[in-house]
Amino acid sequence: MILPAKPPRSYAEPALGVALDLRQVQLPGLTSVLNDTIDELALGITIKGAVPAGKLAQAASEWRDAGGTVALDNLHLNWGGVGATASGTIALDRELQPIGGFSGAIEGYDQILTGLVQSGRMRAADAGLARLALAMLAKAGPDGRPEIKTAFTIQNGQMFLGPAKLGQAPRIVWQ
Repeated sequence: MILPAKPPRSYAEPALGVALDLRQVQLPGLTSVLNDTIDELALGITIKGAVPAGKLAQAASEWRDAGGTVALDNLHLNWGGVGATASGTIALDRELQPIGGFSGAIEGYDQILTGLVQSGRMRAADAGLARLALAMLAKAGPDGRPEIKTAFTIQNGQMFLGPAKLGQAPRIVWQ
């Protein structure tokens, strides 16, 4: 955790930085198509802008109005043969709901499809079509494995992967 010596004076200055590097994280009771252990999860986030004191919703509103954002400086996930990287920025809209954009890449998407079929969540024929479509989007990544680079956005209460709408974003209930 990084706490600057002085509070931020502008929305561009960091208020708090957090970095995690977790390995072999067990998720008991989680029904996953991969497995119940995340091999590696590393991330760094920076909260930018002064965070005022007071009730949470009011403080969040003031922070947002002053230009406060949360930067996902780095995300690296390795889980059951699936690898993902990302970075981006998130903020709050007028209703104090998340909006933002991220760019990243995923490799090992075939393991996800295999897991979906093995768990009965996807038919083998549908997985075959998905494999073909994803293979057309993939290019060789830094380690030579096929990877798909894309963007993830949250806007107007909806989540998008590239141009594809994924559905509603989780709502934050402020107390």
